Amino acid sequence: MKMVLRGLVGRWGGLAWLVLLAATAPVRASEDPEQLIKQGVALRKEGENIKAQGYFQRAYQLARTPRSAAQLGLVEQALGQWGLAEAHLVEALSASTDLWIKTTEATLTESLKVVRSHLGRVSVTGSPAGAHVRVAGVDRGVLPLTDPIYVEPGALVIEVESAGHQSARRSLTAEAGKEETVEANLPPLTIHVDVPTGTAPPAAGPDKPAGQWRRRAAWIGGGVAAAALVGGTVALLASNDNYDKFNNQRLAGSNQVQCSSGAPDKGGATCQSLLSAGDRDKTLAVVAFVGAGALAAASTVLFLMSARDNEAPAGAALACAPVWNDGAGGSCWLRF
Repeated sequence: MKMVLRGLVGRWGGLAWLVLLAATAPVRASEDPEQLIKQGVALRKEGENIKAQGYFQRAYQLARTPRSAAQLGLVEQALGQWGLAEAHLVEALSASTDLWIKTTEATLTESLKVVRSHLGRVSVTGSPAGAHVRVAGVDRGVLPLTDPIYVEPGALVIEVESAGHQSARRSLTAEAGKEETVEANLPPLTIHVDVPTGTAPPAAGPDKPAGQWRRRAAWIGGGVAAAALVGGTVALLASNDNYDKFNNQRLAGSNQVQCSSGAPDKGGATCQSLLSAGDRDKTLAVVAFVGAGALAAASTVLFLMSARDNEAPAGAALACAPVWNDGAGGSCWLRF
């Protein structure tokens, strides 16, 4: 009986291994970026643009080459995904030394011109240099920007942020073929502390009320700043996780990416939920980091003020001592 069972296990185990090898072999072959691009091109010739997009997206994920970016941009143009097409065509054309790009540069340039005619433009100016410019939550560069930003028509929000400065937020409605200008000069963050003047310094000693409450407030502010920093970090990690899930969401049974920020419904309720959660967590992280910075600065000021309050002021004293020169007498002097 044991021999029979051992024989059955051996035969069925070997059969299962052969089936597994047969099932995985085509998958490995299809993971070659060049083969994926060829399959995508063949599908486009048959008018299957949606299916072709899935192959080009997978090729782009495996090998972010100028050719995969160009093919993805061209199929997005065919599907009317203007914002995505513009980004991928610009990426492809930036590789001006690539041989394949050189041979197709004229075609890609003309496609980019057509795509941009369906988009609005936003010129962002201002200061300080290095401030991050975000459009609809996506980082689009830093100031100063030499070229306009191409955006999908419709309502959108422009955010400009820089460490140590107040952020700026502008809402506008973009129209295809038209340009809007946004100017954002970010003022530095300042902390105003009212310090009384014209009063005598407090007496030295361990029981100074001013120094005590300032030190206490400084410790509390520092603790809250640390908590805000931790909360901001957690929110930022959660935001990145939601964005990763949004970018890697797949349609059931295929390698086609389900979610797209260029789609009217972002790819469905699940995609919309992931994108909204990512935007919310990112906003919470920004607020937490800004609050932590402001509280840390305020705590530092309070610590310095409490240290000044506890300094002993310079005093004056009158001292006298007997003198025995040619008779008894005395001498006094003023000591500072």
